[in-house]
Order: sequence, then structure tokens, then C-alpha cells
Amino acid sequence: MRRGDDMEEEEEDDEDFDDDEEAIHLRGRYFPNLLRSEDDDENERMRNRRTNKLVNNSWPPMTSNTFEQYEVEEESDEEDDDDFNNFQSHRQSRIIGWRIPNKQERTQSRSTSSPRRRRRSIATYEREDSEQNGFFTAFNLFMFVCLIFLLIFLFYYVLPNYFSYGRLSPKQRYTNFRKDLSEYFSEEFDEGSNSKTFKILSYIAAKISERDELQLSCNDRRLSPLTLLIADSFSNDKANFLAGNFSEILQRHWPYRIFKHHLNSNITRIQLDRGILSPVIDEKQSTTFALSLEGLEKLSDKAPLFLHSLADPESSPLLFTQHNVLIIGTLKLLKNEETQLGNAQTSCDERIERSLMYSWKSDALSEDQIHPIIARISAHSICLD
Repeated sequence: MRRGDDMEEEEEDDEDFDDDEEAIHLRGRYFPNLLRSEDDDENERMRNRRTNKLVNNSWPPMTSNTFEQYEVEEESDEEDDDDFNNFQSHRQSRIIGWRIPNKQERTQSRSTSSPRRRRRSIATYEREDSEQNGFFTAFNLFMFVCLIFLLIFLFYYVLPNYFSYGRLSPKQRYTNFRKDLSEYFSEEFDEGSNSKTFKILSYIAAKISERDELQLSCNDRRLSPLTLLIADSFSNDKANFLAGNFSEILQRHWPYRIFKHHLNSNITRIQLDRGILSPVIDEKQSTTFALSLEGLEKLSDKAPLFLHSLADPESSPLLFTQHNVLIIGTLKLLKNEETQLGNAQTSCDERIERSLMYSWKSDALSEDQIHPIIARISAHSICLD
């Protein structure tokens, strides 16, 4: 009986919701308009608003490598004001892209974010640009001044000597050499005290001039080396100083190439051949040389025999090179007591011979061997007291 009453109530409920249409059971489909919540309404309004969203067409455009955050602002509709009272502003932001800006872009964005910063950045750039322009202007001016001085030096000193060298005759070169040598002696030595030294050096220059003329007339002529000895006492160093200055004056008027060697007691004859003779023989560009040998008295054992073969006028290795060679040797004179010379007025040649004999004499080298060596290298000798 109770079961029948329940069935009748369900039929009455179905008839109430039918309204001449197909009845829908509550457990199946439902009416969405009746069951929607406030969140659903808000979501639907948000979806409808996306179609009205503005697009940012400002520069730079959004690309695949553009990940910086850009925002566009849009005003809310008047009809939505009542529904969004919880928002603090009526302007909403929508994110449309992302980009990681680098340091330079962040600096530019900060410098251009306001007119004051923009003016400051432009002023800074102009100041730096003016400083750079000032530096380059000063540098260019300095280089221009250096170029002017270089041209003046070349025009007044280098070029006249270069072009006049080929036109000067050997006699003119010798005349100019005597003039420079006279000026040097007047500055470094007392007047009249070294007239003999000046005459000997002038004679050497005259011989060089004759050799120069012979080489111009006949290129195949073999010239024996010239020798010059300059000696001084142990209390001064005038010999090496005079030899160096004399060689420099020679270079001003003749194309001499100077080889300077400092001798010592440990050097051997073979080392002298390799260190002194070989560079002169192997030289192909220059034909005139000045060999400066400082400290002849320091040679020991059989090393002085090298000087005998080097200065040989008939069989010297320098003859086959066809070079014009000047050998300048310097030495220290011993005291008269050491050389057993009682007379202080002894000649320069004898003092040189006694000093070298005392220094070179040994078990390996006798006096009979030393005398020819000294005679061969002391054709022109100068003693500076």
C-alpha cells in the first residue's frame, strides 16, 4: 500500500516539470542556468573580455627571441564596474610576451625612461666624444710636428751627405777629414803638445785616401792591411779613447765598418782566427774595415802569432778578400823600471817594443819570435803620456 503511494507521488512530480515537453530526470541532464555559481559568471566574463584585448604594436615587435615583458593597458567597461569592486584600479594589465634583456638594453631603457635621463646621457656622450676628439687632435698634431722635424733632418743632414758622397774625390775627402781631425784635437788635446800624433793620424788618412783611389781605378787590386799602434800609461785610458774617436771620424768620410775586440790572457790563437778574421772574410757588402784590438799586452802563450799572420803584407788572409783594412791596436806601457829603461827620453817605438817583449815572453814564445811580430804591427805608433 505504501509502495503504491510513493509511485503516485513520483508521477505527480514528473507531470509538474513536464510543461508539454520531454521530461528530464534529475539524475541525468540538468539545467546549467539554474546551477551556475558566481565563479562561473566571472570566468565567462573573463573569456568574453579576451576578444576585446588590445594588441601592442609598439617597437620592438615580438619575435621568437623576444622574451621581455610587455604590457598593454585597457580600460574596463562601465558595465563591469559593479562586478569588480574588489580591484584597486579600473585599468588592467595583460601579459603578451617575455624576453630577458641584456645589460646594454637595461642601461638604454633606464637612460631613455625619462627626459632628464635622456638629456644626461646625451650630454655624457657629447663630453666623451669631445674628449676623444681632443686626444686625437693632439696626437695628430704631435705626429705632424715629428714629421716636419724628420723632413728637416733628412733634407739638411742625411740627403746632402748621401748625394755628395759619390761626387767627392779622394782628395776632397782627405781634406775634410783633416779639418774634422784638427777640430777634434783642438778640443781634446793641448795646443802643440800632440803635433806628432796629429801628423801620424793625418798620414794614415792620406794612405787611406790613396787606397780609396786605387780601388776606384782597379777593383782587383789586393791591398795589404795598414797597422797603427796607440800606447799610453797605466794611469789613464787615452789610447782606447783616441782609437774610438779616430775610427768615428774615419766613418764620416769613408765607408768604414768598425769591429771592436777586447783581448784578454785567456784567448787563444784559434779563437782569434774565428772571432776576428772570419767576420771580415765572410763580409760581402762592405769592403773597408777598421779592426780595433784593445789590450795587446794581455795576450799570452802563442796568441801573439796571430798578429804576425794578420799583418803580413805578402801572405795575410786579408789580401785575398780584396778589402781595405786598418788595424788599430792599443796597449799599456810599462814603467821604465819594469822594462829596464833608465832613460826617460826613450823613443816611442822602443818603449812599445820593451813593453810587449816583457808581456809576451814565455816558454811558448821566445824573443826571436816576438821581434818580427812587433816590427810588423808597429809601422805607425803613437805614445800618449
